[in-house]
Amino acid sequence: MRGNLQALFGKRPTEKDPAKGTSPAVDFTRQGDRGKRPVATPASRPRAYLTFDLSGDQGLLGQVEGRTADDAAYWLAQAAPAWRDAIQVVAVDMCTIYASAVRRMLPAAALVVDLFHVVQLAVKMTGDVRRRAVREKYGRRGRSGDAEYGVKGLLARNLEHLRPAQFARVMDTLGGDWHGQEILAAWIGKEKLRDVLNLRARVTGSVPCERNVRDRLFRFYDWCAQHDDIPELVTLARTISRWENELVGAVLTGVTNARSESLNRIAKLEARMAYSFRNPANQRRRVRTACTRSARRSQTLTPRRSRLATGRQPDPG
Repeated sequence: MRGNLQALFGKRPTEKDPAKGTSPAVDFTRQGDRGKRPVATPASRPRAYLTFDLSGDQGLLGQVEGRTADDAAYWLAQAAPAWRDAIQVVAVDMCTIYASAVRRMLPAAALVVDLFHVVQLAVKMTGDVRRRAVREKYGRRGRSGDAEYGVKGLLARNLEHLRPAQFARVMDTLGGDWHGQEILAAWIGKEKLRDVLNLRARVTGSVPCERNVRDRLFRFYDWCAQHDDIPELVTLARTISRWENELVGAVLTGVTNARSESLNRIAKLEARMAYSFRNPANQRRRVRTACTRSARRSQTLTPRRSRLATGRQPDPG
């Protein structure tokens, strides 16, 4: 794979078009799908790093086998220095491998985390607390008919999307005993973390102030410290503290890797429709073609000249 990057990746970034990669993102996918037959891919097979372009129109920029920081940094090292210097923001998942490669090869770029994965982590924490509390209370898993089981869907929803009756149901159900109050404290911690993310310009309509973002983060940390008897909540606070600067940068810039996640799904769908791949080179070519289809279509389309409804030519005189 490392012999001819241009043949594998298609058009490489050059010094003539550095602006096309000002905000890339990094994600990964398997070489194949184990759920499809007749070709089965073992879990030990290397994964592929996918580097996408967020602010430009190139779609998939590159694909590198392996899942270490060196593998990701190798592809960045092949790009022209002018292209790397033009990168301003890099969006990644909450993965230290991606962050290590970006900090090594793009020291001048701002590193941000995707806020969707932050919310996903908080929702998972709430579910973990609910399952543990239910098991401690009943000595078994939750089932239909349990009061806590009946509100599990409401706990995963955003607070602003709950109707007053639904909010009252959550408070009445969980406020009765100690186990329910523990779940309620975790849910409130999730919403306090979402209060930090809701300061981004897409929600408020104005560019947030860094001080306001860190003030709300302090409120989240303070709530977690007050309920340090909940281990899942403490673990979430420690994870957020390790990614605090990247989270603040994501709120201030508004950059996400939502587009790269959609392209990553296209890559997985290509593997499923092909019933996995035996040849990694064929996979790279097919994924490259699928993820750049819209960009190539927009370049080939030519604007059509408008015509009169009567079909007559306009009078030049």
